[in-house]
This record gives sequence, C-alpha cells and structure tokens, in this order.
Amino acid sequence: MTTKKILTGMLSAVLMLTAGGFSGCSDDDTENGSASVETLDAENVTVSSADLKGKTAGNTSGMMARGICYNTLGTPTVNDDMVSATKGAGEYTLTAYELKHSTKYFIRAFAMYPTGVVYGKEKSFTTLAVAVPTVTIEEPTSVTSISALFTGEVVSAGGFPILEAGFCWSTEPDPDIENGEKYSVEEPGVGPILFDNQLLANNTTYYVRAFARTEAGVGYSETITFTTLDLKLPELTLNPIGKENTGIFTLDVEAAITEANGTVTRKGFCWSTSPNPTVSDNVVEAGGETFTARIEGLKPYTKYYVAAFAVNEGGTGYSQAQEVRTFTYGMGNDRLVLITPPASAYLMGWTSTKDGLFTEQTQIDRNKDEKNPMPMPVQPEELGTYYMGKYEVTNSEYAEFMTLFQKETIEVTDIIDKKETTFTVKMFDASTIKIEKVGDTWRAKGGHENKPVAGVTYYGALEFCKFYGGTLPNEAQWEFAARGGKYTDADKTMYAGSDNIDEVAWYKGNASGPQDVGQKAPNGYGLYDMSGNVSELTCTWYQNYKSDWETFASQQNNGSKARTIRGGNYSNDVPSNNKSDLRCIHRSTLDNTTDGTSKGNVGFRFCLPVTE
Repeated sequence: MTTKKILTGMLSAVLMLTAGGFSGCSDDDTENGSASVETLDAENVTVSSADLKGKTAGNTSGMMARGICYNTLGTPTVNDDMVSATKGAGEYTLTAYELKHSTKYFIRAFAMYPTGVVYGKEKSFTTLAVAVPTVTIEEPTSVTSISALFTGEVVSAGGFPILEAGFCWSTEPDPDIENGEKYSVEEPGVGPILFDNQLLANNTTYYVRAFARTEAGVGYSETITFTTLDLKLPELTLNPIGKENTGIFTLDVEAAITEANGTVTRKGFCWSTSPNPTVSDNVVEAGGETFTARIEGLKPYTKYYVAAFAVNEGGTGYSQAQEVRTFTYGMGNDRLVLITPPASAYLMGWTSTKDGLFTEQTQIDRNKDEKNPMPMPVQPEELGTYYMGKYEVTNSEYAEFMTLFQKETIEVTDIIDKKETTFTVKMFDASTIKIEKVGDTWRAKGGHENKPVAGVTYYGALEFCKFYGGTLPNEAQWEFAARGGKYTDADKTMYAGSDNIDEVAWYKGNASGPQDVGQKAPNGYGLYDMSGNVSELTCTWYQNYKSDWETFASQQNNGSKARTIRGGNYSNDVPSNNKSDLRCIHRSTLDNTTDGTSKGNVGFRFCLPVTE
C-alpha cells in the first residue's frame, strides 16, 4: 500500500504514458474490457485519518493497480493525493493519514490500466473537528470528615492523546487545574479515573471536577459540590520521652487520649527519621486509654521523631511529635565524656617541657617520629567535637556485643595500599580473649568481667564501635583526650592526668596483668586508664608525622599494614630517661592488621563523633 503521493514503480510508469498524467478514461468506463469501479462511503473518520473504500468488478486481467484518490476541491484524480493497492476484484479498504481536521474531502475509487484510469463516482466526507476531551464525574462516595472517594471517566480524547487526567477541587466554585488542588492519575487515557482523597478538612464544602488534558486543551466535567462530615479527630498527649525511656535500640513511650471525639478503633505510636511521622511510617499499636509500648529495632545514636496516634470515624489524630535520639554505647550509664576541640590549633606530639630533651638517646623503637622536628598542628575542625569512652571497653561489654552480633569472622572492605580490598578476618583471638560462648550467649570469664577486653583484632574493635554508631578514635582525637584538654606546653602532663605514673596507670611496676577499669585517678576530662592497663587501638595507619595533620591524614593507606596504638600497658616499665611507652605521646603499632593480628595487651576505647 502507498499513501499520499507515494506510488509504486509500476504506477509511476503508467502515469508517464501521457504528458501531465492520465486523461483517457472516464467515470465507470468499461470499454476495452475494463472492470467497473465503484466508490464506497468512507468509514472510521477521525480528525486526521479515514478509511477509504472502493470496489472493482468484471474483467481485471489487464488491471495494473487500484485505489482511492482524494482532494479538497472536487473531481480528484490520481495526480492528487491517493492511496493504492494491488490489482484485484471486490471491495478494498485503504487508510488515508495526515488529513486536516474539520475539512471536507472528495474521493474517487480508481482502477489503473496501461491505456488509462477508470474512476468510480465521486463521494465526500468531512474530518472531525478538534475538540477538548469529554469527561464525566460521579457524586463522591465514602465521604468522611477528612476524605472522599472521587470517581470519573474520560469518555473521549477529542482526537489527541491524553496527556494528563484526574481531579481538581477547591473550596471555591468551578475549580480548575490552575487555581485548585489537583491530582493526576499515573497512566492517563480514555476510561475510568479514581482518587481516594485523604487531603480534606473537617466540615468543609468542596467543589470538584474531573479533567483531562490534550494538545487541544483541558476538558472538564460538571462541578460536583459536597461537604465533609463534621467529625473531629482524636486528641492525644505524648508523655515526654526522657533519659530513663531511651535505650540503644529501643524507646519506651507512653501516651493518653485526652478527647476521643467518637469511637476510637485503633491507637499506638508512629515514628520516622523525618519530622511529622504518620501511620504511613513505622507503627506499633497499643491499647488502653493511657497506652504504652516499646519501640524496638532502632539504630544507635540516631535522631527519631515519635508521635502517638488514634483513629476514629473522623480519621487519624496525632499528638505533637517529639524529637529524641537513641543512646549508644555508654551514653545511658554515664560512660561517655564529651570532648570539645580547642579554640586554636592543638600541637600534637613531643613537648619538651614535659617529655624531656629530644635526643636519639631519649628515644626507643619508632618514637623519633614523635617530633617532626616540631609538634604537628591539628586544627580544631580536624579534631571535631566527639564523645570518648570514659573507660576502656570491658570483657562484659564485648561479650554483650557478641551475643547481639553472633559472628566470629567478618568480611571487610578497606583501602589497603591505596586499593579497595575485600578480605575475611577474625573478630578476636579465641585463645587470648577473656570471653566465652555458652549456647548462643557470650559472657566474660569469671573474674574478668570489668577488665578491659584484649586479644581483639583491629577490625573486631572497629566492628564493636560501628555496631553502636561510633568508631575508633584517630591519633589526634586519642592524644588530645589523653591530655585532658590541656593543649599548651605549660599545662600538659607526661602521662594521662599526671606526671606521677603511679597515680594514673597500671604498668609493670604495680601490675602483672590487666586490672578492672577505673581504679586509678582520671585525667582532666574524667577519662581513666589512658596510660597503662592495656594499649589502645586507633583507626590511624602508622606513618611518620608530617608538617601538619591535613598532610598526615591525606597520606594514610600509603602501604603500611600497621595501625597505631597508644597509651602503653601493664607490661611497660618507666625508664629513667623518659622513653616510656606510657607517655601520652608515645606511638607503637599493631602490625599486619589485615591478617587478623591481635595482642593480649591491646584493647580499645569507643569514640563517637558528634552529629546534628
């Protein structure tokens, strides 16, 4: 089939037989054995197309092609627009496209022979006028004080694809899509449309219309008026959620219905990490006039918004939402200390007035990088504000974590030698750590409950901190906290809280192993055992100090597989030349951390950066 003036090669050849096209045959010419040709009425007429029909009968042996020609002036010929088909006898239907809307067309069927063209009698049709869509609407149903069900139908598209369809409503007459509230269905087209409107107000008169939009414009249904019911929502009060109601993974909540305003069929609590929670978010239901519930499955140190709700005939009423942050490790039992950065740069590392003259003779192992050749500046924003565990994490606390965590090995993805690497590592050395598993429960071994956990791997310590929403401290955070907020040479002490090691630390001179945490004097921040007892892991890869912390931090993961540990432990002595591992500035390492290395005298302390 061809449309418009697109002709087959055969038709083109025939047209060239006479100059200017065919002129040798008349209407219904049956001379020379030609077939009779009849023009039939057009069908399925739209704004831009129509099915054109013809009929041939009689001798078709010499016929080359047949079709319909058309124009807007009358007496169309094959030199005008046409649609064609192969030769044959009987009725045939051809569709003409790209017609003009609201236009009268004249049509003639034709049959083409080598000697000329036979035409049927002329007929005509008129394409449809372009119109906006036709839309209807029914009376709203299921009307409550805050909702109603809208039902309508797009009856006709008016000749163009439906671009948008739905409902518009307002408290003013004759709403439209420009000045009213609007809802659009997801897949617009001819057919029913539906919207369960839950956005209405109590005891309010509304005007609503269905609509559909095409390139021709917007078609509206008639306007329907309805009034929502005069039903009030339940009124509630949510009791304050205090420290005593807050856990690491839970919140205990209590509320009361102050005015039922009808029959309450459902009530409880809803919560979200975004303001103004609703029953579309997380929900726990409860019973009673004054009702309580425990919200479970929350994340540590996460801000939540909580509201009580109740449902009556009028809909769902809510209490005022409360903002509350869940606790994390140590927050509910006063085992975290807030560390505030200094107003000016903190000088990290060697302090001559407290740590002695810096010479090769006063250094051991890698400690010559404690001075570079001056202390390394750390800006306040690089330290940040953070919480630090008041004590080293104990065996009981790690056992409690393992009961919840239930995995002794973990798959880790880390940046190693500047490449992202995935590997499996143990949480701890089972032969060293002082916890044990009984059934599905972990517990500290007898007598070790309040001693610092040791024998954990770097990733086993980090996983504990991450589980509770925190991390391991970096070196700068650890040292500043160990100094107790004293960041000038004149104020700093050699050990964490004192120049007298026996006041603040368990070491080789007074202990043969780890001791219960918190028995020695705290430092200026109220932190215990930052010198001695067990050495403490940081999240910092070991490398020599740089000119400043920004440079130092930017060159992490440069090939080292050792994490820096600080603070010294019970096996360290205090040599007379001040080269002790127990000093606040001393650095040592836990090597091969990616291989799951651990030590029986290395533990860790929880750190939590402060967030909004």
